[in-house]
Order: sequence, then structure tokens, then C-alpha cells
Amino acid sequence: MRARWCIAMYSAALAVLVLSGSGTAAAQGQPQWGIDRFPVRGLGGGEAATFRDLLKSEISQRNGVAFVDLGVECPDATCTMQAARQARLRYAVHASIGRLGRKVVVSFAAVDATRGQVLVSDTMSVGSVEELDTLAKRIASTIVDGRPVEQTAQLGEITKEEAKAPVRRDTRSGFSLGPEAIFPTRGYADEQFGVGLGVGLWFESMDFAIEPRLSYRTELSSGGEIYDHVALDLGVYYLMSRTDFSPLLGGGVGVHYLHEEVPVEHQVGTELRSSTSDIIDDSVAGVSGYLRAGMLLLRTYDVSVMLSVDYAINLADFQERSDEQALRISTSVIIGGT
Repeated sequence: MRARWCIAMYSAALAVLVLSGSGTAAAQGQPQWGIDRFPVRGLGGGEAATFRDLLKSEISQRNGVAFVDLGVECPDATCTMQAARQARLRYAVHASIGRLGRKVVVSFAAVDATRGQVLVSDTMSVGSVEELDTLAKRIASTIVDGRPVEQTAQLGEITKEEAKAPVRRDTRSGFSLGPEAIFPTRGYADEQFGVGLGVGLWFESMDFAIEPRLSYRTELSSGGEIYDHVALDLGVYYLMSRTDFSPLLGGGVGVHYLHEEVPVEHQVGTELRSSTSDIIDDSVAGVSGYLRAGMLLLRTYDVSVMLSVDYAINLADFQERSDEQALRISTSVIIGGT
């Protein structure tokens, strides 16, 4: 009985050693960065420690590094650089956190101890400690991407202090207004170039936008070809970036009323010819659809601009055909914030 108990204890101990050894090997396989102990002024030690842990986690998620505690509270990046050299680490992160009135201010820097360089350095502030998690994401993006703070703004990672700039935090609703140019490939009163004007509502989430839109379109022909279109469309677009310059892809469907007039001449006879004039007049209702590719500019602001190219098809019971198609190029101003 005692022998069995000894064998069981030995097996358990061996399993623990194997697991701990494999965990150590995995940890050693990760690149390592150093991080100092942040100086804290006017803030609780627990809140500062939580922010430090959040920052480590956000950076690790972005570049897959493991952090080593340098064991010192450094007043500046130079001190952090020296501590990293002593620990034989190339990269390290320094920060200090303190309260200034109602604001919480964080200064931070990432250093390359081997080359003796400060890779990035900046200061950010939030209105309350509850926003420190958002601040940790922004600082992590800045450190990993090596870009200035103002260039890393994206929806979901914008603080309330920045929102006063004015930059939006999250979703928004507003309205859109803008002109468009129409280049027909089929129909449109014998393929006449035209223009249009649309006004719509704009509902935007983090990654998608919905736009119900009412549009009027007409030709710029100098002849007798005429068309007047009134369309009510519902568009859905995928926004490919949360930064200020976001490509978009999508499309929409709708209903429309179309009025078109095209003058035609008929000739009869071979030797003695006679001609008559007539007008093909279509006043029909139908359905429409379009595909869109474009760019949303100044996305994080309350006033944005959308540049887009559509390929549209209108289905209706015309006298001589069942559809018409066109390429549309449009510009819209989108006004509305959170």
C-alpha cells in the first residue's frame, strides 16, 4: 500500500515538472519587453496597477510579446532605458500616471535600449479613471504601430477629451446630401448624360452604414430626349476601416418612377420617301438595384464626405426594353454626430 502511494506521488510530481517545464519553454519562446513601475501622483495605487496590467495586455495582444518587470520606478524614459540594458532587454515601456484637477494624465514612452532611442513618446488625458481602459488601447496602438497618437484614432478607442475636438466615439445618425453624375450604358432617353441630387438619412455603426435616400435625376440633353427619375433607395455599406479614411463596399435596392421621352422618325417608300415624326413616351414605375464602391473621408468627425461610384440597373416595363443601366459618380456630405 505504501509503495503504491509513493509511486502515485512520484507520478504526480513528475507531471507537474513536465507541465511547468513546457510552460517555461513557451514563455522563453516569446519576445520579451521590459516595463517599469509607473510613478503615481494623486491616484490610488490599485487603479494605477490595473492600468499597467491593461497596457501590458493590450500591447501583448497586438505584437505577441511577454513583459518582464524591471523592478524599478523610473521618473523618465532614460532611467527605463538603463534598466532595460541591465536586464538585457532591447525594448521597454515607461509611463507615469497622475491626476490634474478632474483629469487623469498619462505620459508614456517606448524605448530601444540597444540603440539608445526613444521610439515614441506622448501624453494623453481622460476625464475619469473609468476611461483608462480606452486609454490603454490607444497607447498600445501608438506604441506597436510607432505612429503619433493623433494618427491612431479609430471608433471605439476615442476618449471623451478627444471627442471635444470634435471626434466621435462610436455610432452616429444624421443625414446625407449631395449631387451625382449619370453616365448611361443603356436606356435613359437614348443614353443621355444626366445629373441628380439626393437627400437621405444616415445610420452608422462601427463597421456598417445604412442609408435610406430620395433622389431626383434628369438629363442635360440639348435635343428632344428627356428623362425625369424619382427614386427611393435603401443602401447598406460595409465600412472597411474605423479611421478617418475608410473604404466602403455595398449596394442597395429601391423603387422608382420614370418618365422618358425620345423623338423618333419613321421613313417609308423606296423612290418616293416620306417621313413621320413620333415620340416614344414612357411613364412607368419599377424596381432598382445598385452596387457601390467608395471612400468615407473624415469618418471620426461630425461632418464627413463620401465619394462613391455606383453601377445601377432599373427594371421597368418600357415600350422597347425591360431595363436600363448606368454608371453613377456621386459626392455626399454626411452631417451628424453621436
